[in-house]
Amino acid sequence: MNNEEIVTKKYYKWTKTSNLYSYFAANTSSHYIWSTKKCEVIANYIKEGEKDKFVK
Repeated sequence: MNNEEIVTKKYYKWTKTSNLYSYFAANTSSHYIWSTKKCEVIANYIKEGEKDKFVK
C-alpha cells in the first residue's frame, strides 16, 4: 500500500468517512494498551470492595 491508500479518507468504500489509518490505530497495540489500563482500574475497584460502582 502507498501513503495515499492509507491516509485518504473514503479511499475504500468500506471505510466510509474514515481513512485506513484509523482502522489500523483502532485495532493495534495502542487500543489494547488503552483497554488494559481501563481493566486494571476496574479490577482495583473490585479489589477495594467498590464493585457496586460498576454493577447496576
